[in-house]
Amino acid sequence: MQPHIASVSPDLEGPTRKIHQAAASAFLYLFLSLGSESSPPCIYALRSTIPIGQGLGSSASISVCISTALLLQCRALAGPHPDQQSREAEEQLERINRWAFVGELLIHGNPSGVDNTVATNGHAVLFQRKDYSKPPSVNILRDFPELPLLLVDTCQAKSTAAEVAKVGELKKKHPQVVEKKTDFDSDTESVEAIKHLGELMSVNHGLLTSLGVSHPRLERLRYLVDQAGVGWTKLTGAGGGGCAITLLKPESAKQSGQLNGEAAHADGQSSSTSSPLRDLERQLEEEGFKKYETTLGGDGVGILYPAVLNDEEIDQEMFLMAEGVGGVEELVSGRNDQHAWKYWRP
Repeated sequence: MQPHIASVSPDLEGPTRKIHQAAASAFLYLFLSLGSESSPPCIYALRSTIPIGQGLGSSASISVCISTALLLQCRALAGPHPDQQSREAEEQLERINRWAFVGELLIHGNPSGVDNTVATNGHAVLFQRKDYSKPPSVNILRDFPELPLLLVDTCQAKSTAAEVAKVGELKKKHPQVVEKKTDFDSDTESVEAIKHLGELMSVNHGLLTSLGVSHPRLERLRYLVDQAGVGWTKLTGAGGGGCAITLLKPESAKQSGQLNGEAAHADGQSSSTSSPLRDLERQLEEEGFKKYETTLGGDGVGILYPAVLNDEEIDQEMFLMAEGVGGVEELVSGRNDQHAWKYWRP
């Protein structure tokens, strides 16, 4: 594939070109694996509303979408439909997830598999991989409650591969110490308690910081959230910059008003009413952070077929011409047509 990949984005330099080529390699490999010479000609258009390279699983979501589209095209998936049996839906999701992991391998080299598992299944996932010679232990928590999150971009570039390699080198030098830090576990029932979950997030961030994968911008963000007293914060992804998530305390969640499970980019407008959360938002904006609001515990991969929302068909030109992230969200989110999108729900 390399001769074809090398010609992708020739006018770009550095990390941006590498990102483009990694995405192209994932698509090309999956297309060659799942496509067929008898398949009809097709134009594939992909747009992402998830910030790239910020520890938010954007590559996993892309791999999941590509895998789902190609599996549907080659008729290797059934549904989703309302009367689909639970076991069948679970098998379909597992098929998508395995191919999405292949895409992640091409993009990252040595992914954990957790990002594609969450992007495929949604909700929450208890994921453990203690022995890389064996499959990971995965428990999908489908009854996980919907919880409001504050997602903040530090606007600090980072590299997943570099951070993973950093921990790998540290593990070679101090294997017993690193093993102890990465072997942190908890009672699975603790996810039902928001406060307990928040405390675990704080502990997890501290452990990751001790492995050297934090960043001064992440620590500044965590300090601001702690001072405001609105929730618990931890870095996302491989760290080294990128984003952090804050699980909002119940009283702060009421102030945010973000309880519908739809990711939304901040519009910079906030209530004039003074509150710890509003004061924090203003402080974040002053210091150059970007804020998003979303929820934890929504559905995983879904399809919009036929591509009709509110009795209007969405064609490829409309999809490609939608302006920015906000335009894409407005076009295809289905906020006013909740039954248009269909999901595999075991």
